[in-house]
Amino acid sequence: MKKNGNFIEKLEADIAVAEAELERFRVRGMAFTAEAKDRHDEHVEQLELKIDQINRDLRILKKADEYQWKDLKDGLESGWRELQYELRNAIETFKTESGVAGPHGGDEGPFPYGDLSSHSFAKKKK
Repeated sequence: MKKNGNFIEKLEADIAVAEAELERFRVRGMAFTAEAKDRHDEHVEQLELKIDQINRDLRILKKADEYQWKDLKDGLESGWRELQYELRNAIETFKTESGVAGPHGGDEGPFPYGDLSSHSFAKKKK
């Protein structure tokens, strides 16, 4: 059962990183023009729904017996890969979106997240 616990702990940590990245992505969109903000907010909403679903699935997985574990784990890993892809795609889509310039608003440069490939959530699972 330790192997299962390790999987859950790692996934919880990865979800926390993804939630932090989504929060930065959400804040970044506050400076966009109205049109860009509308598109941005759609991405945020979809990503929030995906994270909520993964968290629900994880709670179910924690209560699963050994017979349910593999199927639930496989489904959770699939949902996790989809979230990773969609989050990276959303970040890249808006990476060069210019914000509204101002002392508390937009920025004048590229998306300020740096290289996300070092995060475990950004790595492809096999």
